Amino acid sequence: MLSRLFGLGKKAASSDGSDARLDRQTPIIVDLARTFLSAVHEMEPHFSRAFFRYDRGPSDHCVKASIQTGEGVDIVDVLAHKPLFAAMGPLGTALFQAQGRESGVFLLIVSSPADYEILFDFDSRERWQISKMGGGTGLPEGL
Repeated sequence: MLSRLFGLGKKAASSDGSDARLDRQTPIIVDLARTFLSAVHEMEPHFSRAFFRYDRGPSDHCVKASIQTGEGVDIVDVLAHKPLFAAMGPLGTALFQAQGRESGVFLLIVSSPADYEILFDFDSRERWQISKMGGGTGLPEGL
């Protein structure tokens, strides 16, 4: 299942029509976007887009991020930006719990000055991989 929620003046839509579930998700999504956008502005004030990918399974999760500028795409170093990932991980977990989901992936896309979009896929944890290995560009695959 693929669903999409938009921020900042764009209409949000729940994939299952559940307003209560959407009400629980909205503050978490806003916190995710605000936290990530703030960190991205500190790392690269002149970015065009940035991507945060959260992949969750029944007993594990994985986070990746990249930032696109006029010069190219950089992968965000998890160790160099530990506070960011330490904040985003629990928010991602809370978002899946608010959805009643045990596994899936979401991709948070932020763009300057302060717009965001979040995409969900509950069928394939492989979707939107972020990597520069094996010919990857650092942009989410298939976006």
